[in-house]
Amino acid sequence: MKKKTAAVLLTGALLSLALCACSNQDSGQVSTPAPGTEGNGESKASTSALATITNKDKDPLALGMTQAEVEAILPMVSGSESEAMGTTYAYFGTEPENQVYVGFMDGVATTLSVGGNFQTQQPLESSNWSLEGVTLGAKRADVEKALGKPTKEEPVPITGADGETTVAEGQVTLQYYYDADDKLMTEDTQNAKKVVGILLNGDKVQSFGTFTLVQSAAAAPTQDEAPEAAE
Repeated sequence: MKKKTAAVLLTGALLSLALCACSNQDSGQVSTPAPGTEGNGESKASTSALATITNKDKDPLALGMTQAEVEAILPMVSGSESEAMGTTYAYFGTEPENQVYVGFMDGVATTLSVGGNFQTQQPLESSNWSLEGVTLGAKRADVEKALGKPTKEEPVPITGADGETTVAEGQVTLQYYYDADDKLMTEDTQNAKKVVGILLNGDKVQSFGTFTLVQSAAAAPTQDEAPEAAE
């Protein structure tokens, strides 16, 4: 089994899930919007650009898609599934440049993130996926040109094997909170409906993700708890 570095722990998926937990703590209550389903149980993929990632070679992926809809675009990576508090997580896409980490609650996608490679347990160098034009390797100036100034900016915490928490050197998260109308929230995030999270390593994007604020995300699995690729 491969030993992971601190950088490996900081994938876009884990960034997104951690941001959700922070939002719940800030507001003093749990955000639990319905995860995009119609009354008949069929999926309702979001039409919001902030809830969608695009790829020049694949159909778009959006929050609210069913697992079947995601698998029609990208196959699930065998052995990558994990579960926490009613939410199922897995990697999709066999080619590294197309790999995405997706979380499902009540049968629909509530997390879409890009930045980690399940097979190698290393951060991706590049990706075919983007969100509002932002992709891996983009600079901070590119992110702010596309999304504006973030609602929050925070250092990245790392918990070691001894339980001690430190801060990852040179890494920060840019957190963009949006209301139901996709309006960027600047202060009070209590009524936020979705979050776009960007992890910067130095001045470049190492991972990015978009997700719906749901209760189960606060108890998402860490990379240490997620399954690893075999040697």
